[in-house]
Amino acid sequence: ADEALYNASVAYIEAGRVAEAIEMREEFIQRFPKSQYTADVTQFLADNYRKVTDFENAIYYYELLAAQHPAHEMATDALYNAGLFRENLGDWQKAIENYRQYVERAKDRSDTHQVLYNIAGIYERHGHGKKAGKVYGEYIKTYKTQHLDNYLDARDKLIAMDYDAGKKKAAYKKYNELLKE
Repeated sequence: ADEALYNASVAYIEAGRVAEAIEMREEFIQRFPKSQYTADVTQFLADNYRKVTDFENAIYYYELLAAQHPAHEMATDALYNAGLFRENLGDWQKAIENYRQYVERAKDRSDTHQVLYNIAGIYERHGHGKKAGKVYGEYIKTYKTQHLDNYLDARDKLIAMDYDAGKKKAAYKKYNELLKE
């Protein structure tokens, strides 16, 4: 029964009937939470909702995939997608949670450093300079000069934060040190 429902949902997608596929996949999740297809159906649902621009439901299913099926090949990407949609919908704090989970799970991926750097930027844009500074510091400590552009930018931002906080002598000293590197 689960395979038949799964195949029917695929047939709806192939026929361009996304709304019917979503309905069928929602039913699938309810009826067969332990099926061998459940993880894939969860991922497909998230993608289907993304395609119809229902980002709230897309987020729900991306997070569900990551939480209930962490070994699924798309679970880590699902965290990034959920974070990206949350960030763009203005839910930046939960976006950071998603991105943090992504960074934790995706240590060996080439974009992980950029996601960590972006977390600092989110804090900075929302007026949380201390938290941004901590994340920039974490970035520098974790990646050192592996990604020189972000490294230099993070160093510059930390120095500027010192300067803006009235620590001008310390900031000038750090700028001079940076120039010598």
